[in-house]
Amino acid sequence: MDYKNKTFVIGDLILDEYIVGKEYRISDEAPVPIVKVDSFLTQLGGAANVANNLKKLGSDVILCGAIGDPSSGYSAIRFLEEMRKNDLITFCISEQPMKTTTKSRVIIKNQQVVRFDYEDNFIPKSAHEEIIEKIKIIDFRTISLIVVSDYSKGVINKEIIDL
Repeated sequence: MDYKNKTFVIGDLILDEYIVGKEYRISDEAPVPIVKVDSFLTQLGGAANVANNLKKLGSDVILCGAIGDPSSGYSAIRFLEEMRKNDLITFCISEQPMKTTTKSRVIIKNQQVVRFDYEDNFIPKSAHEEIIEKIKIIDFRTISLIVVSDYSKGVINKEIIDL
């Protein structure tokens, strides 16, 4: 493996969702738009988006962060599907009590009209300890670039930076 292009990305892992429609009408029940959904897309967000972009630029990427336990929610499953689809290597920590940060956007006629955020702004102590253990086993002599991608969801703190 060529280590000249090896990148370690650590940070908050996010699933971005897009509910897209071109047609809408105003509801009879309340003055809100009703969207005729044409497509539903998911993409990697946060540190995972950074890692994915670096991979597309030719870097070998190791991604480290935390998501909710896949057995407890569809967002974690979709996130892991996107990781597999994009062939990313990850030290992805899953924890039951935390949510997988998900940003769901509704787009009408190419205009975002609302975003729903499903998130916690912390990660459990056990997940944080596991991330630290994963970092400690990496041979950083083989890493040419370290990217810290912080969206204030709890992965990055002073202890991580000091490592």
